[in-house]
Amino acid sequence: KKTSLIERAFQAFDEKGKGYVTARDLNRTLSRKGDEASAAGESKASAPLSLSGFSDLLADHLNNKFYPRGHTIYKEGEKGDAIYFINSGTVEVSTKDGFKTTLSQGEMFGEGALLEDGGRRSASIHCVTPVHAIRVSKEYFDKYVASSDPELNLTLRERDRHRKRDRAKNLLRLQSNLKDISLNNGEALFSCGDEGDTLYILEEGKLDVKAKSGDTMFSIYPGDICGEHSLIMGKPRNATAVCASDTCVVHEMSAKDFFSLYNSSSTVKKSLREVCMRRDFVKALVLKTGKQFDVTHLREAFDSADLDRTGKLNLEELEKLLYVLDPSIDAKLTKEILETLDLDSSGTVKWEEFRQIFSTGIGG
Repeated sequence: KKTSLIERAFQAFDEKGKGYVTARDLNRTLSRKGDEASAAGESKASAPLSLSGFSDLLADHLNNKFYPRGHTIYKEGEKGDAIYFINSGTVEVSTKDGFKTTLSQGEMFGEGALLEDGGRRSASIHCVTPVHAIRVSKEYFDKYVASSDPELNLTLRERDRHRKRDRAKNLLRLQSNLKDISLNNGEALFSCGDEGDTLYILEEGKLDVKAKSGDTMFSIYPGDICGEHSLIMGKPRNATAVCASDTCVVHEMSAKDFFSLYNSSSTVKKSLREVCMRRDFVKALVLKTGKQFDVTHLREAFDSADLDRTGKLNLEELEKLLYVLDPSIDAKLTKEILETLDLDSSGTVKWEEFRQIFSTGIGG
């Protein structure tokens, strides 16, 4: 049975049936960002593994676990000691602030708490059905990540952050007292310079976020939020949001309701601030380059801020970039924005981190 499981795992990574797997295959499967993003994220070539090599690598570290329906694998707040791959069955992921979703065969969970020393579980995992999972200990996980392509570490860290941002946005959508607003093509939801005391959640259509000049900076799609800058930063709108489809339907949330959720959980607060600050970074890049943010021209966007051409953005370069968007920005906020982009906590934003974050969109 163990050999069968290894073969199935190997086949999941070797989607094209090449007969071997590489770091690129691993990154693509873990990040779930598609072939294009994986191709963009591949750096140095690494030695491919055959099925035999893959089996030798994993066989001694697979720990099969069978859990009955109703079993709790771990609880939110507990110290993380392993990562899990679901071989069969379904688990429910839930948080104390009300978020719920399910995971099933082929998906993994638990890696987030393993990425930091003393990391704690950010959710509870409950078995909806009987579950067969493969448990990999933190000890082996740490050794494997340390010996792997550095891109894997960045992929896992951004995947964990992405998951937490999605949880926060889902919680916003679940709130009551939301007011529905309908817009026609070309109508503005809000304008640059307006006082902002509401958040918006796009239900249908497409919104273009535009600079004061009228140039589109990026777009918002169903399920996403906009207008967060004014609430979180306590400043007027720094962009205009316009309906860019035939019609748009948005849910409006009052500042009172927003801050009730925002302040209810440190994880939710951190995730929503990350959305806001990464978007402000993108807005500054657009103003700097004079071009709409485009994932096919990431290197050009990065280089526009990398003034000393070192392949990394430091605090001083970030401060100069953000000044274009907001001349009043202070050092504390600049540092916090850098931290939302600094996946490996090195104190700078490397090109590889920038690419990992923005290869599929605006990073928030």
